[in-house]
Amino acid sequence: NGHLRVPATDPDLGEFVARQRVEYSKFIVNKPTNMNEGRVQDLESLGFIFQVGKRRPTETTAVRKSWDERFTELLQFKDTYGHTLVPQNNSALGEWVHKQRKMYKLLKSGKPCSLTTERALKLADVGFVFDASAYRRGRKMVEGPMAIFPTPVAQSPIVPDPYEEINNMSNI
Repeated sequence: NGHLRVPATDPDLGEFVARQRVEYSKFIVNKPTNMNEGRVQDLESLGFIFQVGKRRPTETTAVRKSWDERFTELLQFKDTYGHTLVPQNNSALGEWVHKQRKMYKLLKSGKPCSLTTERALKLADVGFVFDASAYRRGRKMVEGPMAIFPTPVAQSPIVPDPYEEINNMSNI
């Protein structure tokens, strides 16, 4: 046919094409998915069409940024606020941070995920909090620049050492 605009009803490729489009739509809004940057690039290099049909003019799609671009945004956030506890409702950065935490849990448990050990260590090096559950709903706060949380505590949070966890995973 000379194109990759395969309809979902195609008897040979329809199911595969439909699944890739569903996974891509999750990927661009940082929802859990099997799709990753490498797969997107591979499919795009083939000319794969992820979004088909008519789009409403008012509909906007999330700007997809690379991991390194989001990491740079995280560093800017840390420079501004003194911590890496980005609120999920803050922006696309908040969603990205949430995704990194979810991917880290998968990485720790040995399940496939898009977060590499190298990236987890890079996050750890800048003080990334992999388990922010203690900070939800203002249950905990740190003195100083993190005064955005409503209830203070007398000491800094105890953050698990991701290096130790990652090294333990490699011994499995």
